[in-house]
Amino acid sequence: MVVEKLLTAADVAQRLGLSEAEVAQLAERGELRALRLGGELLRFHPDDVAAWQATHHRRAASPPSLVPAGSPGRQRSAARPSSAVVGPEPWWERWGDFLYAYDFYLVAALLIGAIIALIVTMQG
Repeated sequence: MVVEKLLTAADVAQRLGLSEAEVAQLAERGELRALRLGGELLRFHPDDVAAWQATHHRRAASPPSLVPAGSPGRQRSAARPSSAVVGPEPWWERWGDFLYAYDFYLVAALLIGAIIALIVTMQG
C-alpha cells in the first residue's frame, strides 16, 4: 500500500495560483475535497487537487498533472469526484488521518513514557 503525502492549504494555493483563503473557501463550499484533521487543519489529497485543476483552468501555477501518470493514486481520483462534500468518515479513516498528522508527537510521548518507566524501575 502506497501512502501519499497530503497537501496543506499553502501547498494547494501555490499549485493552483490561489490564495490560502480562496483554497479554504473552495473546501468550505465543497468544490475542492478536503480532510479536516483535528477539526482545524485542512489537508488535501493530490488526486483531488489535480482533478479540480483539470476542470478549472484558473491561474494554474503548475502543470495539469500533479501526480505522475503511472502512480497508483491516479486511478483513485476517477472513483470519487473532486466536488464531493466531506461527509462523516468511518472511525478507522479518521484514526488513520490522526496517526498520519500526529505521528511524531505520539512516538515522542511513547519514548518519554518508556524513559520515565525505566528511570522509576531502576530507582525502585
